[in-house]
Amino acid sequence: MSKEEEKKRLSEALILHPQIKTLNYLGGGNRGEAYLLNDNKVLKISNDYKEYSTAMIIKNRNLKHVINVYDGWSVDCAYDEEETEIIYVIIEEYIDTSSKKDIVAKFVSIFKHAWFSVYFPNIERRNRATFYDLDEYMRDPENHLDAIDSTKQFVLKEGAKNNLHNEFSKIYDQLISAYVELYQNAPDSHLDLNDGNIGFTSDGILKVFDMQ
Repeated sequence: MSKEEEKKRLSEALILHPQIKTLNYLGGGNRGEAYLLNDNKVLKISNDYKEYSTAMIIKNRNLKHVINVYDGWSVDCAYDEEETEIIYVIIEEYIDTSSKKDIVAKFVSIFKHAWFSVYFPNIERRNRATFYDLDEYMRDPENHLDAIDSTKQFVLKEGAKNNLHNEFSKIYDQLISAYVELYQNAPDSHLDLNDGNIGFTSDGILKVFDMQ
């Protein structure tokens, strides 16, 4: 997406909310971009209806391991006379995604390997397992305790090789809690698990965001 299109999207997103002031651009991806606001919240602009729908379901629920969502709306964005799309605006909590970035990246890589290269092919015998298979387990982890423990032990063993056993243990437990909390509150949602969608509060509490 060009800078001109991003500028247009931001302008249209705030046309009915002139009181909202952005401080700086935080980054963007395939589905949208994010801006830091002057009240230390984040304004997210997305073209993904599923992301917006999930955000509205968890709005004002003040969850522990899922990002807090404070407001949201949709608006038509006309780039020119021929091209128009609906964009979705989400006002959400700001969390730190930088200070533990390298640790989280290593953890997520090993976590995925534990499930998709170790557990599903070798133990569960599922061919071509996807994140939706993982969702199935995480929606009701009490019914899959052996799988959860098996993958956790693999992750911790790999973490120990990197002198990150304790860090990985904390992240693992909190991530499992995030899955449970998300699916209890938004049962039809999907956690797009990557290291860019995990951050920490000022108190060091892990939170996930950008759920579909």
